[in-house]
Amino acid sequence: MRKHIFTTIIAATVLFASCKKDDNNNSNPTSSNIPAGQATISFNTDKDFGGTTSINIPASATTSAVRVNNGTKDQITLIAATTQGSSVSTANFSVYVDAGASTSAGNITANFDNSVNNDIAVLAISNTSFAGQSASYASKTGTVTITKLSATEVEGTFSCNAVNESTNTNIGVTNGKFAAKFK
Repeated sequence: MRKHIFTTIIAATVLFASCKKDDNNNSNPTSSNIPAGQATISFNTDKDFGGTTSINIPASATTSAVRVNNGTKDQITLIAATTQGSSVSTANFSVYVDAGASTSAGNITANFDNSVNNDIAVLAISNTSFAGQSASYASKTGTVTITKLSATEVEGTFSCNAVNESTNTNIGVTNGKFAAKFK
């Protein structure tokens, strides 16, 4: 299932990674002030990631947010891409939760490594410079906390360790935040 999710995320990255200019006007948005079908994703890295260690992709960039029922689970997928300086940064986040789940009873936690419960999360991040240099990482371990989930909105935080399988290098992802309104 992880390979299917990762393949879907990579394909969606190619589809949504247009070079729409980032206005960097993302002063801590919430899902309630994001247009339907859009998302914002931000995070920090412990290593240089395309010339920066802080990525902020606002909803005004190229984004997508959907929640789809897959039987007993709902798949929440957020896709975001933006131009920052001389590179294109992308973040693709997908998490499975119980069908119809909400945060009315409290936060929902999912693991990137899927060893604690049946909820699974995947984060794929990449940064490609206009000079052709590229860095791509996929989550291996870490946690997602969904602090708001309704039929139309999602918000939460995440942190993880991610690996570039081509170079066998790791990157720490911290202070991750996301907010979205579904189509």
